[in-house]
Amino acid sequence: MSAPPGYGKTTLVSSWLGETGLPFTWLSLDEGDNDPIRFLEYFLTALHKVVPAIRLDLLDLLQGSQAAPNEAILALLINETASAGDFFLVLDDFHAIHEQPVLDMVAYLLDHLPPVIHLVVLSRTDPPLALSRLRARSQLLEIRAEQLRFTKAEIALFYRNNMGLDLSDPEVSAIETRTEGWVAGLQLAGLAIQSYLASPVEPGTEGKNPHTFITAFTGSHAYVMDYLTEEVLRCQPASIRSFLLQTSILERMCGPLCEAVVLPGRTEQLNGQAMLEFIALQHLFVIPLDTERDWYRYHHLFKEVLSRRFEVLFPEQVPDLHQRASEWYENHGFIYEAIQHALKAKDLDRTARLVEAHGCDLLMSGEVVTLADWLAAIEPYTLVRPWLAMQKAWVLLLLGNLERAEQAIDAGEKLLSTCEPTGEVKTMRGSFAAARAHWANLQGKTALASDYARRAIEFLSDSGDFSCSLRILAITLLGDACWTQGKLKEARQAYSEAARIGQVAGNQHMAMMSNTNLADVLFEQGQLHQAASLYSETLRMAERADGPNSAYAPNIHFGLSRVFYAQNRLDEAGKAIEKCSKLSCQWGNTSLQAACLVVTAQIAWAMGDVEKAQETVYTAEQWMKEHAISSRWLGWSEPEIARLALHQGNIEKALFLVRKAGICADILSLVSLSMTDIVSDEPIPYPLEPDYLILARLFLALNHPDAALAVCDRLLLEADAEERVNVVTELLVLQALAFQSKKDSPTALAALEIAIARAWPEESTRVFLDEGEAMGKLLYLAKAHNKGGEFV
Repeated sequence: MSAPPGYGKTTLVSSWLGETGLPFTWLSLDEGDNDPIRFLEYFLTALHKVVPAIRLDLLDLLQGSQAAPNEAILALLINETASAGDFFLVLDDFHAIHEQPVLDMVAYLLDHLPPVIHLVVLSRTDPPLALSRLRARSQLLEIRAEQLRFTKAEIALFYRNNMGLDLSDPEVSAIETRTEGWVAGLQLAGLAIQSYLASPVEPGTEGKNPHTFITAFTGSHAYVMDYLTEEVLRCQPASIRSFLLQTSILERMCGPLCEAVVLPGRTEQLNGQAMLEFIALQHLFVIPLDTERDWYRYHHLFKEVLSRRFEVLFPEQVPDLHQRASEWYENHGFIYEAIQHALKAKDLDRTARLVEAHGCDLLMSGEVVTLADWLAAIEPYTLVRPWLAMQKAWVLLLLGNLERAEQAIDAGEKLLSTCEPTGEVKTMRGSFAAARAHWANLQGKTALASDYARRAIEFLSDSGDFSCSLRILAITLLGDACWTQGKLKEARQAYSEAARIGQVAGNQHMAMMSNTNLADVLFEQGQLHQAASLYSETLRMAERADGPNSAYAPNIHFGLSRVFYAQNRLDEAGKAIEKCSKLSCQWGNTSLQAACLVVTAQIAWAMGDVEKAQETVYTAEQWMKEHAISSRWLGWSEPEIARLALHQGNIEKALFLVRKAGICADILSLVSLSMTDIVSDEPIPYPLEPDYLILARLFLALNHPDAALAVCDRLLLEADAEERVNVVTELLVLQALAFQSKKDSPTALAALEIAIARAWPEESTRVFLDEGEAMGKLLYLAKAHNKGGEFV
């Protein structure tokens, strides 16, 4: 429904919904809802009213370093509503929305709208959505000003039934001409006519009739609105007029708020609730916002005229009233409104104090856009107040402005340089250090991120929500940095500590994130049973907190699929990766979707379905070309594809990865590599470990066992020191195959026996089975020599 203000959009739809008898939920939008997190918060709350099964804590998924995409939250909400009964979802005042992230969310909603949701959009202008596509599909009903204008018959009926005015046909025609059927103008005109007819007749004049008044006004809607509002106000008692003008500064009203804002009168004390109910009965453009009629708002046009008039008549009162409103809102916990009114009062000191006290809450809830706007309004204060400088630094970081974020961190730390080391100062130092760690991590500077994270951990305590949250983040960043460097023991320690603090603090989502990371590390350390147990425990936590479609579930199912595959439980691995694929698609995780395709191909190959494996690998490669894949998942997926290629004898494809990693240019250069090129004391960077494993396999495929052994020796020393048991076991298997290729069976069997000793307790069998015929022969040989026990 698209029409200029005053055409009765809200009144018509609310009345119509009341008549349908169907459930509905109403979301009134304003400028503040251009913050994506704020929009989602109100959207979720609105849906919860008609679908109580929706959990109100789902917005926790938008917090933390692994926050879910906005569209993913919407997808989850849409899925939750699919089993509900039909209901209407009203987005009122949609013209207030102009930021692209929020518009994109509404567009996503339209594209994925389940049949049970009937969306009603009320706007002063046509929304920038794909209306033409909906129109072409006959999925759009459009109501515009032309349909909302009152006809002559409707005008006559409205005045007679609603306002007790029995106008003649010429009088109705005149009003129609002047208002063009504009509902707000008609209502104001009716009020003005009532007041005119009720006023005393001047001596010596004829009795009053509506025609005299009707011919006195003309002009555009804006002029008519001003004129008629003036007429309505002029006829109101002074107390009503004063109340209307003073409360016009408010976006919404309740009795106690009005009592706090309206300047006290000379005689009687104001009863705010009674006054609101009275003016509502007088049809003075007051709209109830809840069924209990506790909260109201003025019709937008009426409010605009009132506030303009108030600013002209009493400009000196405007800041004071905004100040009083800000104080009331602060005292009653409405911090957003308190800050908005402080800004309108131009009280920057008060605004800075409120933002300083509550800005960290917005950081934790993810309302970064709103906080950025507030900080911009008090920019000078961010240069002298450390807490505001810290909030500014984090806002810039989270909005991706890394250069300005670094400058803000520098400036903030300089402010702290002369401060005494109180508990508050320590928290701020830790906050800046955590910001630097996050800044370094975003740029791939893992060693630097690790150093800053350690510094942050020194300063941040477990007490206080903000300090505790940042401490968990810093520990998690430390874990990430250590893992990226291959330091699994330190990563395990960090993730264990983060999970512990999360549990103690009651922060289930941080605990689940840390548990999932910890289980991943346990898997890499070859502790498959412990990893599977922790994955399962965390999955139960996630499903208790968020239901089966939790944002944490995809990574957990992926981890379980790898455990099951390693233990040759292929059916279970297939089910787990199918769940992961479905959920990662729902959550918009394109990187994990690529990894799911690779695992699906591995399972198909292990089950002997070579054709499906090849088709799935091709799909995965196309997917990775068409989507932005994170370096982490790209670094995992490509070597696994190369491994599959080698299993199938496709040396060229495997070489492509090695060439891409910059190890060698082509097969000729690979073959011509001398032992001095391969044998080196220089450690291989952990991110290149999978590529060098492929290099070792390439040497085996090309019948260069000594070169393969040299690569394995370089990898083995550090992998064993850092307890990367999975890699160590694979390297021992490759060593066994290389020695067997050299006809050195005793050494091959010795390496195989050590590998079996590592794998047997965890039932890890695919590391042997995936090596095919060559490993089969070696296992037969081991059995003949009584090596490997029952495992063989």
